[in-house]
Amino acid sequence: GNSATGMQLAGNIAGTLPTLALPGGALAQGAAGGALLSDASDLAGLARDVAFGAAGGAVGQGIVNTAGKLVAPVLAAPQKLLAGMGIPLTPGQLAGGTLRRLEDKAMSVPVLGDFISNARNVGIEALNTKIIDKALANIGEKLPAGKPYGFEAIKHAGDAISAAYQRVVPKLNSTIDTTFASRLARTAKAAESLPGTGFNDFVKIMQTDVAPMFEKGGNISGKRMKLLDSQLGAKANEYLSSADAYQRQLGGAIREVQDHLRSLVRRSNPAQAKELAANNKAWAELVRIERAALGAGNNSGVFTPAQYTNAVKAGASGTRKRSFARNEALGQEVSTAAGDVMPSKYADSGTAGRAAIIGALPWLATGGAGATGNIPLALGIGAMAAPYTSAGQRVVSAIASPGPLRQAARNYVERVPGAGAGAATAAMLTGKQ
Repeated sequence: GNSATGMQLAGNIAGTLPTLALPGGALAQGAAGGALLSDASDLAGLARDVAFGAAGGAVGQGIVNTAGKLVAPVLAAPQKLLAGMGIPLTPGQLAGGTLRRLEDKAMSVPVLGDFISNARNVGIEALNTKIIDKALANIGEKLPAGKPYGFEAIKHAGDAISAAYQRVVPKLNSTIDTTFASRLARTAKAAESLPGTGFNDFVKIMQTDVAPMFEKGGNISGKRMKLLDSQLGAKANEYLSSADAYQRQLGGAIREVQDHLRSLVRRSNPAQAKELAANNKAWAELVRIERAALGAGNNSGVFTPAQYTNAVKAGASGTRKRSFARNEALGQEVSTAAGDVMPSKYADSGTAGRAAIIGALPWLATGGAGATGNIPLALGIGAMAAPYTSAGQRVVSAIASPGPLRQAARNYVERVPGAGAGAATAAMLTGKQ
């Protein structure tokens, strides 16, 4: 326990370094270390020291392997996908299992629960941002910094995708086909259940905006298609951004009609297939995003993993949503991973939870002296809350997404064999300190 003993032990470990070159891994190297340090005068004593060294080698290798995992943890597939997208996860979400269950229970602890709830909200907001950015990436764009998530971000994405679409659509001509007709009929049938005047408003838009744009024989020119797409997009955006949930449902129906028209244009103009396919994929992803935001039922437009999964399922192709059943639906990889790891509820817009955190910071900073005077409690909660602060989440994210240097450090740590630990064990257990 004193410094002399520590120096002697360090010398013992250093003396075993030549055994690192031996084959056979930590077990053999630890055994060799035990033999090298043994001062036994009989065969039984030597065998004992060799056995102690081998045991210590195995323990030592386990320790360095664990250290390697701490330096750069091996994540499960869902966590790896989300961390790779740049979505901040809490320690419990990253680790899963027991730590996740403990974190869930800690949500009920005053102050600490607010920190955890806020950190999980931040993750959901980032998920929204990344999903919208994923849609925009199809046309080579991304959200600006000032519009990270919510209805405003969704509107920005819709405007950007529409602008890209309208750059190509004037060159195109289309003719109504059976696919368009059947899809439009399904949307009209579903619109019959719209509340209030919703269905009548939908029919009026079909009669005054859509039908007049088509010539006899079901043809529509690129110029007219561009105008119609712009009109439908404006109406959909207006209704979708309404505070009235009924109007948002009408906006969703109009957006479906716009989607049917764009699909018609793609089928009718194979020469522009590549450009249209990129735009249509962006549009299809946006439709799922808008459906998820509508399902959120809040005024912010922030949707949860569960709401996004429902939207992905609703948009799945095939009879009886076969693509979703096969885990092949558009957006399903992300929705499944997020559903496995992240909460199914978005606590609030973030304002209330963050206000509670701001109010708690002085109490934590003074160790509770300004309030209850319970310094150990305040400091304990402060320590537990640290990973859920903005700075703490950045650290957790850095651990979850290791760079080359961190990975190199892990590789180095994991290459350290157990010879030193084996020798130390042999030395300690045989009393040769």
